[in-house]
This record gives sequence, C-alpha cells and structure tokens, in this order.
Amino acid sequence: MHSISKREIWTFFTTVFITGMAVLIVEVAAVRQLTPVFGGSIYVLSSVLSVILLALSLGYFVGGRLSDRYPTPTVLYFVITASGLFLLLLQLSSIHVLSDLVVASLVIGPLFVSLAFFFLPALLLGMDSPYVIKLITHESDEAESGKYVGTTFFWSTIGSITGSLAAGFWLIPTLGVHATITYTALLLVALGVIAPLFLIKTNLGDYCKKHLVYFLTVLLLAIALVTFIKSASTPATNVLFQSDGLYSRIQVLETTHQNLPTRSLHRDRNHSSAIFLDSYDHVFAYSQYVDFYDNLVTNPENFLLIGGGAYTIPRRLVEIDPLIQVDVVEIEPVLYELAQTYFDLQDISRITNYVQDARIFLTETDKTYDFIFSDAFNTSHTMPWQLGTREFYEGVKKILNPEGVLMLNYIGGADTNPNNMTSTFLNTIEQSFTHVAMYRTQALHDERLQNFIIIASQSPIDTESIADEIIDTKINGPITVAELRIDIQEFNQPNRSVFTDDIAPIEYLMGRQFRDYMKAY
Repeated sequence: MHSISKREIWTFFTTVFITGMAVLIVEVAAVRQLTPVFGGSIYVLSSVLSVILLALSLGYFVGGRLSDRYPTPTVLYFVITASGLFLLLLQLSSIHVLSDLVVASLVIGPLFVSLAFFFLPALLLGMDSPYVIKLITHESDEAESGKYVGTTFFWSTIGSITGSLAAGFWLIPTLGVHATITYTALLLVALGVIAPLFLIKTNLGDYCKKHLVYFLTVLLLAIALVTFIKSASTPATNVLFQSDGLYSRIQVLETTHQNLPTRSLHRDRNHSSAIFLDSYDHVFAYSQYVDFYDNLVTNPENFLLIGGGAYTIPRRLVEIDPLIQVDVVEIEPVLYELAQTYFDLQDISRITNYVQDARIFLTETDKTYDFIFSDAFNTSHTMPWQLGTREFYEGVKKILNPEGVLMLNYIGGADTNPNNMTSTFLNTIEQSFTHVAMYRTQALHDERLQNFIIIASQSPIDTESIADEIIDTKINGPITVAELRIDIQEFNQPNRSVFTDDIAPIEYLMGRQFRDYMKAY
C-alpha cells in the first residue's frame, strides 16, 4: 500500500478548510441577499439554515457513496470546481431575478428561493469531507483512520468558523454581498484547479498538457461569469451611493416625487426617507405629522428619534425650531455620515447621534424626553420584532416625561380582526399608554397597506390641536388631519393578543398581512 505523504495530507486538510469556510460565507451572504426581498425575518434565517443543512447532509451521503466508487482526487476536485462555477452562475441569476422578484408569501417564499439558489452549491461542497476521509484512509494505516477522520472534521469546522466570522465582520461590510459570493466562488474554482498539482506523482508538465483543455474551459467559464456578474451589478446612473451596511443594503438615488427633484435613501426594498433638493419640506405624508410635535407638547425641549434613516426629520426640526435638542438612535453606523454627505444635514450642533439598537439605548440612557418619534421599519414588509413588544413600550414610557408624547410610524392595514398585526400592535401599545390615537396618511378606507401614525401618551392627548392641520398626501392631495383619524375603538375586540418578548409573532403576522395584500391587489 502506498503511504500517503504529509504534502498530500495537508493538501486534503487545506481543501476541507476552504470548502468549510466557503459554506458558511455563502450561508451568511445568502441571508443578506434574501433580506431585501423578504424582509429581515426569522423565516429568511430559518430557511437558509435549513436548506444549507439539508444540502450538506445529502452531500455527505452522496460524497461517501461516490468516494467508494471513484476513490480518486480527480473527481473530488472536479466537484469543487463545479461548485464554484455553479455559485457564479447562480449569483448571476440572482442579480437579475431577486431584484424584481415579487412573492405572495413572505413565510414560504424564502424556503423556495433558498432551495433554488443555494442548495446545489452547498450539496457539492458537502461531498468533500467524506471524499477526503476516503482518500486519506485509503492510502494510510487503518490504525490511524480515527485520527484522520477527526482531523478532517476539525479543519472543516475551523474553516466554517473562519468563514462565518470573516463574512460577518469583514467580507460583507467591506466588499458587499455580490462581491463576497463572487470571490468565494473564484476561490473554489482556483482550489479545484490548483490543489491537484500538489497531489500528482508524475511529471508536472505532462499533467498540465493532459488537462490543458479542462484548465482553459474552466478559466474561460469563470472569466465569462465574473464579467457578466460585474456588468449586471453595475449601479444605474441615478444611484449616487451603493453599499452593504451592517444591517441592510443601502442606496442613495436621485429621483422625483410629485414632479419635483428628490434624493431618496433605499434600505433593502424600503424607500426609507427622502428630501426635496430645493426645500426643507417633508417628502412623505407620514413625516409631516412630526411638525405637530409642539401642538401636542407644551414647550418641548428634548426630542428623541428612533430610526434615523436619511436624518430628514432632525434636519427639518433644527431648521424650524432654534431651541430643540434632538437625539437620534440609529443602528446602521454609516447613515449619519451619508445624511451629511447626500441629504443636506448641515446643522448638527443640536443633534446627538447614538449608534445602537433602540432596546439597548432604553436600558442605558438616563435621559428623559418630551417627544419621541419612532420610525424603525427595516423594510416595507416587517419591523424589528424587539421594537414591537410590551417590554419595549414599557421602556419607552420610562424615558418619556409625564406630559410627553410618543408618535410612531406604522406600516400595515386597517383590518380590525382581533388577532391580526394591526389589532395586536395597537393592543400592545395600549398596555403601556392610557391614551392612544391613530391616523391614516392616505384617505384609503380599505385594507390596503399604508403608513399609519399612532400617537400615545400617559396624559390626555389634545388631538383637537392638530385636527385642522393639513397633510399633503400623495394620493388625495391636501387633507385635514381630522379626516384621516381612525376610531381605534373598532379594534377593541375581545381576546386580542399582546406582543411580548416571549411571544411576538410579528414577522408571521406581517408576512400574512403582506400575502393578503398581494392577493387582493
């Protein structure tokens, strides 16, 4: 029996390290790639994890059978090369398909898309560990087989840990999702082509001549796919900035609104906020409600904004009120700088920015506020679940002054069924605040999804002070706030649920809400 050399052993261990690393990089990147389509929900994470694990388990099974039948490195590295090429091909397809994908279900949709785009590469990568074990033990002393099996899984797992940390802490924030997957695929192609050179036992020149056609074919395919990916991912001419942040894909676009030139911030698929290029007026109807803060609170001094976006609300506040102090809690670090670069946020002397999750801010701050505005939807489909529970609003109440007011932007429907998203959300807020009022931002008296403004306080809310104020809505034009008010008694049905940190099916209910909307409209 041929005794396997140390060079061959370490070539195989390097192989499982790199493929293990690639699997986790793809897994983390897949979650980020699906978030713009399906929202940052638990269904995306669960679907990607399940599909990758299913693919790996089948890969282990198939790889074990195949290695018994063809115990040769040629097959192993052909499979690894194929995984890289398939990953490039699927990445090219995802750029064209995912950006325009409209799905009826935000619950089941991530599972099917994960199967379509990530199952095959993960299956091929799952084949390598049993193959490597077979190749090492086939040419080594059986008495050491356990050692080689354990060491193979050790290096594969260390590779996975490395890939997971590298993707989250460096690759995606630095390179972006598309480049991360593309470079990972190229690494697999390079591994599949180069690693066999460390295993050959004949003349290197003869080996290269024998496989010249294969090498050229792989090289040309990889170059072609990378070229197409680069071309497909080139930003449009109206995109001023594009990058992957820590929590979302960020774009700054030049566009128009009501035939006026605007600049807008897009986070995933959400048109987060925008400014008119020639005025400080609010672009969207929901943000116009912020101007009524001094109608609702007497002599407000401290304003807290949860969710900065393009910082258009702080920009407006410091423009119209020379005394107001504004604190902003925004979890995405780059947005404050982008607001100053692209969204005309010039006067920051009275703005204090906190880069952290709002839940953490509530537990750490010793400040209190006269007015709090919450605008924390991360996409048009869902909201961070931890910002929708009773515990969160209890925390908000603690930092709100006794006469203070909470105003929040909510995206949903007006269906009054007792256990749907809107009813449960309102009931959750009412557990913490005695007085609650709700307003539409469009005069759409149907189940269509739209922005709603919810106002809550421990003290009676003087809603008459804003009743005659005008909201300039996109669909209906100028309309009074009184005409947009909703009687929330319609939602006071028996047996309504409450969102808590323990049970908060926010993603499920918002997904169902979106599905019903897609069916109806």
